Amino acid sequence: MSDHLALLASVTADLSRQHVPDGSHDAGPVATAFWDELVELGFVTLTVPESLSGSGGDLRDAAAVLRAAAAGAMPLSEALFLAGPALSAARLDWPGGIVTAAVCDDVEVHLDDTGRASVSGTVPRVPWLREADHLVLVAEGRTGVTVLVLAADSLRAGLETGANLAGEPRDTVRLHQAGAIAAGVVEGPCDTGWFTVLEAVGRATQIAGVGREVLELTARHVTEREQFGRRLVAFQAVQHQLARLAESVALVEMAADAAVLAAHDAADRAPFLGAVAKAESSYLVRDVTAIAHQLHGAIGFTAEHRLGALTKRLWSWREELGNEQHWHGVLVDRLEASTGTLWELVTGVPDRIDPEETP
Repeated sequence: MSDHLALLASVTADLSRQHVPDGSHDAGPVATAFWDELVELGFVTLTVPESLSGSGGDLRDAAAVLRAAAAGAMPLSEALFLAGPALSAARLDWPGGIVTAAVCDDVEVHLDDTGRASVSGTVPRVPWLREADHLVLVAEGRTGVTVLVLAADSLRAGLETGANLAGEPRDTVRLHQAGAIAAGVVEGPCDTGWFTVLEAVGRATQIAGVGREVLELTARHVTEREQFGRRLVAFQAVQHQLARLAESVALVEMAADAAVLAAHDAADRAPFLGAVAKAESSYLVRDVTAIAHQLHGAIGFTAEHRLGALTKRLWSWREELGNEQHWHGVLVDRLEASTGTLWELVTGVPDRIDPEETP
């Protein structure tokens, strides 16, 4: 990690320790104080250029911040990995306040004679919508991918509240010609699937961040806890399980990092690596949570212990935006549609090198 990415992560981690409670199983309301401090630092708008009221960072910066703040009760993944890139692609200003975002193909976008946009349809399970100020909606319009900014207050009448296993709000909203305060069309060849991939990469990055925290929590527990007159970490079976846990967390981190780098470079393999990241992170949630709870024993399930708050998030995020089975199917479809090999899809390098082209 470069110096400036390490600094972003360090500053965000310090804020997270101040604002994220240790012993709560449920996410609760938005951590507005945490969000406001990130806004003041320019961290929430890292994926929006300065010309559009952002702070002019990129996806690598966003990933460093999101991983360090992954357990925070706020729609930071939606802001950094969906709202920011979508607004930038449609040349729309950052709307301010608490911003959440969603991709939905099952809506109809209307444009009147004056160019004003409105939208009708149902948008399911939007993260933190009930507490947001603005919703950035990515939809397929008649002229291409359309990005709409909706004032959340205007959506209250059609709001149906819900939550995931961790208690994080996941609200469904029914729209009937809801007027957008801003709208724009994404230029160039693009579909909503690209933004779904970005959203999934954001969730994989969150899983990596919380997975690392679970690993650190577990390593500290087995180092401090004694049983039969010895610290738990002195037992070979515990060492083996801890190594497996570290291996799984490292795999999630590598998969998420590879997807972020490919998306940042706008590489052709970015959708493939994005699917890999969400598939791998969702799959490994089982190992990470099972080993952590096994090594903690009964104390890890108590309401006062932080482990339960973290593993509930991992179990929830595993299913959101498609679990591993969904993304494995996406990977198979992409491989079948590709004219190259699996090696080329993953690396972007041909698996056969012409001898005449070798220097």
